[in-house]
Amino acid sequence: MRAIGIAIGSPVADGKGRIVCLTSVLPGEGTAALAANLASHLASIGNSVLLVDADSRDARLSRWLASGADQGIVEALLQDKPLDECVLYDSKTNLSLLPMTTGGGRIVEPSALFASARARAFFETLAAQYQHVILDLPPLSVAADARAAAHFADSFVLAAQWGKATPQLISDLLDAEPEVRAKLLGLVLTHADLRKLPLYAAAGSRGWFQRRIARG
Repeated sequence: MRAIGIAIGSPVADGKGRIVCLTSVLPGEGTAALAANLASHLASIGNSVLLVDADSRDARLSRWLASGADQGIVEALLQDKPLDECVLYDSKTNLSLLPMTTGGGRIVEPSALFASARARAFFETLAAQYQHVILDLPPLSVAADARAAAHFADSFVLAAQWGKATPQLISDLLDAEPEVRAKLLGLVLTHADLRKLPLYAAAGSRGWFQRRIARG
């Protein structure tokens, strides 16, 4: 988390917060947990952070952290509900959450939620109020939400599960999403087998030296 936080950087000079979108290659690769942990880390070191559940297909963050919420990003962005009525704040963690409410099993089209000028203005408002705005988005392979969000996002972080997404699939998806690739900070390998990971370190790399040191 510290490495991702450093890569994200500080708010820009004019005081605008950073808008960072987390997405994955395939479903179930852990972006909800990654987004929550990243937001918690940034909040723990004194930043004002808004974690946004932007996945209407899954809304896992909201099920974990705000299962009883009846207002969230859809109501704030599309129905003009006051933001302070939709954002939940936890004083213990210094973390704010804008949940995704999915009553009736609705799925919000990304063009409605992210691609409009209204969406840009909405997220610019959020970035003016928070130092970091962290979005959990659906996977690249199943939805166009990341592409739709690219016009207001400052950067993207891509998650890929150990042994699941192939390098060729990752390359093909990013080739198909040049807007995302252009703002990509890096890739996070999730569910990694830490016992086997050093075996893949190239000779002379940091991992290779760490493995040699550990052996004594």
